[in-house]
Formats: sequence, structure tokens, C-alpha cells
Amino acid sequence: MATKRSFDYSLIIIPLLLLAILAVVQVLSSRFTVRVDLTDRKLHSLSEKSSNVLRQLDGSSLKATAFFLTDDHNREGTRDLLEQYRQNYPAFEYELVDPSKNPRLVEKYEVGSNGTIVLEYQGRETKVVSQEEESITNAIHRLAVESTSTLYFLTGHGEKTPENGFRNLSESLEGEHYLARELLLLREEKIPEDADCIVIAGVREALSEREVQLVTRYLEDGGSVLFLIDPYRRTGLEEYLRESGIGLGVDTIVDERSQVMGGDYLFPIVSDYGRHSITESIDLITFFPIARSLTINEETPGDLQINVLARTGADTWAEMDYSALGDGKTRFDPDTDNPGPLTIGAALTFGNPEDEKSGRMVIFGDSDFASDDYIDVSGNKDLIMNTFAWLTSDPSLIGIRSRDPSHTPIILTEEQTRIVFWLLIVLLPALAACAGIGVWLVSRWKR
Repeated sequence: MATKRSFDYSLIIIPLLLLAILAVVQVLSSRFTVRVDLTDRKLHSLSEKSSNVLRQLDGSSLKATAFFLTDDHNREGTRDLLEQYRQNYPAFEYELVDPSKNPRLVEKYEVGSNGTIVLEYQGRETKVVSQEEESITNAIHRLAVESTSTLYFLTGHGEKTPENGFRNLSESLEGEHYLARELLLLREEKIPEDADCIVIAGVREALSEREVQLVTRYLEDGGSVLFLIDPYRRTGLEEYLRESGIGLGVDTIVDERSQVMGGDYLFPIVSDYGRHSITESIDLITFFPIARSLTINEETPGDLQINVLARTGADTWAEMDYSALGDGKTRFDPDTDNPGPLTIGAALTFGNPEDEKSGRMVIFGDSDFASDDYIDVSGNKDLIMNTFAWLTSDPSLIGIRSRDPSHTPIILTEEQTRIVFWLLIVLLPALAACAGIGVWLVSRWKR
């Protein structure tokens, strides 16, 4: 007698359920877009600086018209970048135009080359001949902020200036809508009225008493000053800084673990930052080639606020013996040298910190970290550019800048270098040799 088999409906239900789930996922994905950047340095997301600039906009329409030939390999990458701006700022609109097919728009915007991006905001217009996020963000900032911050770099005492030692810094400042000028204070009766910040970087000879009076008066009137003071250099400002709660160490910071760019122990590494808007977003280490320490006095005037910006590690020290540095025989002497952590940067606010008209001062015990040779190393550029943004009261420019995905340097400490050496040069070849010997012995035993 034949047995009647029951039909298994699960053979139909399960495929139908899978199709229904796929249909729901397809509908949701077409209506809602979620981007997740899994790269360690967020290379495929807008930088913090870009987000801050967009956050400062008032909600008005911001439009980008990008002129790219259809077969241009940069076209899709630019589209993806502009889409990131749109997701961060809902009032952002963008359009990609093939200049060969739209001569009317080319003539309207006076576009001269393929790859040009035209930005429009509140009736103003600017062009960017670059597909880099940094350039586009800087252009948006220029549209949003009509005024320009003017920086004066003191000269006449061997200082670093935009033309001497700070060319790369000057280009970065120009990109962020700063105007950098040189100032020979010996010829002036007072600090120029349009000065938003005075920069004194790497003086080799001390300022005259009259120059010191002009600088200090400028600070007391609500001005902003950046001091970058190298070791063993007299500035003429020591007494004023001491009265303001800052002491300049007559020393050089030694960091025996530093192995930066093939350098030596006079390249202190900084990864410890104070609580301040300048440093709160910096997530990379910074380097200060040949730096001096700063000390903060416990007793300071009542209207003065001092914040530590950067400290060296606990295994560093302030070397007091200058001759030992030259001989390369420096050793920590507990009787004369100051042990780490050591303060290498500080920010001072004179008056109410919330008042944009209060005097502001930042001081670092080194000028080389912002020079042409080192500004692009790790977090150095973010640190110096955030400093200028704070000194000129422009919070939208404070933050981490976009990273170049093609330039991701790996900088190892001495301990990490030692681990890599033993792992790659010793251990792995030894394991390979042992495996080879083992195979040879087994083959001989089988014979």
C-alpha cells in the first residue's frame, strides 16, 4: 500500500521570506543612506575643520558647480567629496557639468580650465581649481567670512618670517584667509591698528626696551601675540613673561626615546595635551626639534588665566649643561636637571576668557616645529594653525585638517623600532630557517 507524503510548505515559505527581506532592504537602501568610515584616520570623511566651517554657516544655500569632462578620472572622486559636504550641510547643492557640452555655463562662470569648482553663497562667488577637501573648505570659509585676519611677523632680530623659514606656514595661512605681513617695529611708533596678531618667532637678538613696551601695551589693549622662543636666546621679554606667570627655562629638553626622522634625543615627542580649545581635537603626536622648557608660576595676577597646551613625557628632562649637549654625552643629573614631564607650550588669557577683546598670548619653547622642515610632520600643522585660529578668535578654523591618503607616514619610537627589528630581522628568518631544517631532517629520515 502506497504511503501518502505530506507537502513541505517551508520549501515555498522560506524563499518567499528571503525575497521579502531583500525587497525591504532594497527599498530602505534607496531611501536612506548611511556612510560608515572604517579607516583609522577617517580618510573618507570630512575633516573636523570642514565640519566646523559648515557649522558656522547660517543655513543659507551653498551651491557648488564642478566642471569636469565626462571621462575625467577625478570626476567621481569629486562627486563623492561633494556628497559628503551635502550630508553635513543640508542646504548644500552641487552639480557636475561637462564643460564641452555646456559652453553657456562655462561662459557664465568664466571657467578657464577643466576641474574648476565654482562655489556660490549669499550672492558671493569664488572658484577653486583643486579637488582637495582643504582647498574647498578654505574657499567656503572665505565666502562665509568677508573679513581677513592680519598677522604681523616681527623682523630685525633674526626671526623666522613668511619669506625666511615659514614659507609653507605662510601658504597654509593664506589658504585659510589670513594676511601675513612683516613688521620692523624699530621704525614704528605703535603696533599697526589692523594687527589681529603679532608673531615673534625665533629671535636671535633681544628686542629693545621700546619694542618690548610696544608689544606689552598691545597685549594690555586686547591684542594677541604668539611667541616661539628657541633655547638659549634672549628675547628682552623675560621680565614681562615672568610677571605674567611664565618662566623660560635656560635649558634644552632631552628625550632619549625620540627617534624622529632619523633624529636624535633633542627631538622631544609630545602626546600629552592640556584642556584647551587649541589642543582638544589633536589626536596625533607633535615634535619640537631642539626646544626649551617653560615653567608656570603658582601665583599669577587675578585677571590672568594660564592653560598648559603641551607637555613632554615623564622620561624626558631639561638639560642644564650646554657643553654636554655639544659633546653628545648628556646624562640626567638629579642635582641640576629638571625631570619630565615638562611644559613646552602654554596659552594665556588676560581678562574674561569669553570676551573676544581680551588679550591673548600663546608661547612655545621652540620655533622649528612650525618651520618648513617640520610643519607637515604628524600633528605639527594642526597645532600651529589651531593656535592662530584661537589667537584671532575664529573657532571655525580650530580642528583636525583633512589627511592626504597617499601620505601616511609611520613614525616609530625607539621601543617600537626594536620590536620591529627583532620580529622581522631576527625572529621570522629564524623560524624560516628552522622550518627548512625540519623539512630536510624529515626527508632524510624517510629515506
